[in-house]
Amino acid sequence: MRQTQGNYGKVFSSARDSAREPTYTQCRSQYSMGSPGFEQRQPSPPTSFFPDGNGDSQVARFYQDRTVFLTGGTGFIGKVLLEKLLRSCPGLKQVYLLIRTKRGEEPQARLTTMLSSKVFESLKQDRPGALDKVRAVSGDITLPSLGLSMSDRATLVEEVSVVFHSAATINFNEPLKSEHVRVYHCTSGAFKCQTWGDMTTAVQEAVLRYPMPYVARYPKMAVTSSELWYSANLWCLHCLPAFVGDLALQMMGQQPRFVQRYQKVSKRIDLVSYFTTHGWQFRSNNVVGLISDLSSADKKLFSIDVQNIELGPYWEQNVRGIRKYLFKAEDDELLDARRQMKRCSPRHHVQLCLVEKRAVGQFSFNRSADENATDTPDGLLRGLPNTYTFTKRLAESLVLDERGAIPVAIVRPSIVTASWREPFPGWIDNFAACTGAAASLGLGLLPSIMANKDCIADIIPVDIVANMLICVAWRTANTRPEHVAVYHCTSGDLKRQTWGDLTAALQRSILRHPLPYMVRYPDFAVTSNHMWHNVLWYLHYLPVYVGGVALQLIGRKPRLAPRLEKVRERTAILQYFLTHGWLFKWNNVVGLIEDLSRTDKKLFSLDIQDIEWEPYCDQYVLGIRKYLLKAEDDKLPDSRRRLKRLYAVHLSSRFLLLILASRLLMTDTAWELGHSTKTVATGLYETLLSLWSP
Repeated sequence: MRQTQGNYGKVFSSARDSAREPTYTQCRSQYSMGSPGFEQRQPSPPTSFFPDGNGDSQVARFYQDRTVFLTGGTGFIGKVLLEKLLRSCPGLKQVYLLIRTKRGEEPQARLTTMLSSKVFESLKQDRPGALDKVRAVSGDITLPSLGLSMSDRATLVEEVSVVFHSAATINFNEPLKSEHVRVYHCTSGAFKCQTWGDMTTAVQEAVLRYPMPYVARYPKMAVTSSELWYSANLWCLHCLPAFVGDLALQMMGQQPRFVQRYQKVSKRIDLVSYFTTHGWQFRSNNVVGLISDLSSADKKLFSIDVQNIELGPYWEQNVRGIRKYLFKAEDDELLDARRQMKRCSPRHHVQLCLVEKRAVGQFSFNRSADENATDTPDGLLRGLPNTYTFTKRLAESLVLDERGAIPVAIVRPSIVTASWREPFPGWIDNFAACTGAAASLGLGLLPSIMANKDCIADIIPVDIVANMLICVAWRTANTRPEHVAVYHCTSGDLKRQTWGDLTAALQRSILRHPLPYMVRYPDFAVTSNHMWHNVLWYLHYLPVYVGGVALQLIGRKPRLAPRLEKVRERTAILQYFLTHGWLFKWNNVVGLIEDLSRTDKKLFSLDIQDIEWEPYCDQYVLGIRKYLLKAEDDKLPDSRRRLKRLYAVHLSSRFLLLILASRLLMTDTAWELGHSTKTVATGLYETLLSLWSP
């Protein structure tokens, strides 16, 4: 089940709607009456799929003796989903997790480390042996066919009947070249894509280091796809001097040779101009399968992986090979060739080749270039805030195009936060998105946060997301809808709260349960004014910067200033989502809740209206303390004492600033400045008034 954003038109309603979303009770009444204001609901499962009154879980019965394939199982949502499947569906036969090798750690070792996580502790006690059903499958989501071996692929095809696809990057500003390759990594160009412009640059650098013998012109190349510009420069800079040179040779009684040489080169280049001005993308699926099936020894003995090729060194070897094996020039003659090249007059000329720089769509994904560079033209993102949302939309398009006859559903969670009830309250394992902002506010690292207080804070606990994924798979398999159904896993108006309400509740929770390692009293402002936000930030950053300079003067490395810069960059990514509001349709979710039995509604809770946000914020803050900052509850009194000391410092600094400001305002200079300002303002007012008077 892919958590993405997109729009399928008539398949489901747009996520961004100008109308107010009704409450859950209103949804039920209008939904059951077939109100024209709602899209047609997905069909319910047949009556045979519902419990017969004995209290059994129909969802758990669906997973009996089934094998599940899960991507993203090592992530935040994946861990909770796996734990919930093993706990609430004891009849599950097997779970295959797609895990890649990361930092030298093999998939099986990563699985062992993951299963030792605290999230699975209660499962080990309640259901011993449940984790034995989990098996790691080596692969990589960024590779074609997931990088699976032939044997693993055959096993999955034979056994798996339910697939949860939850793998994703949580970096909102992932370089677009990397994100594009993650989604469309099916061509040889995506493995090692270089444009003709990249190639000619590499060739020129190699030729300047290892010049050819008999150099007639300084090898300064240019690349163009304009035939007019190519022809004009070719005749003016090459053919005309060649004719003049041949005329001089004929006058001296020698055989002309320059024109014949250029005509030969021009004819050869014209033969390949078609290929250099066009780009193709070739599928390499079979090649990837071949590489994955080779043993380590065979991969070294018969190397066919083009990703190992570095363009610069390769073309350097190529140029040296041309010198040695075609021109029969030894390396000891290189010094003479360099002297000859220096004697040549450096001139700019057009390369004898029609070259189109763009070879792959709108981009050139040169994987040997800086991977941190982000190429994001506005026309491609089409108003989307970042590459994360853009590639989610691409993923939905792929699901729609490639699903075939397989029943598929899409679950779209909003901002996923700490667990509400399961596996236990407040569990969280990363600082991504709002969790990082909440931790920074609690540590006193953020004096202000950009948000619209009146916009809906659409957060959703991770266990609600896991429950919905499990139930949606049950409903989709049993109803087999004709179209792709989309389920918005959000809180929205069903349990309405604004960013102003949420940040206020979060601040109260932080004061009740202060975080360890606070650097400043957690007093922050929530504003949508960029100027005021920047003023507060610079007032907060100035003392840190001065302290960093002082540390550098005494030979120590500043640590807080770089930390603040990183925090500001991460929170700036969230500004778009905190200053805009969306209303998500719950049509399919309402139908899903209605189709669940009473037992399944308790076992797989989906009703967001049961959440009380104030206690949930307490759980959230305590979870950040315990699972991210590794602070146990017995250390809470120490954190409260530190909070009191920081509060005293906070009040003292404000009092001193107030005294300083009052003293400055009472000086003669301040009075003179105020009088001058008043005089200028009065004169300006009188001047403007005279301009408008008749």
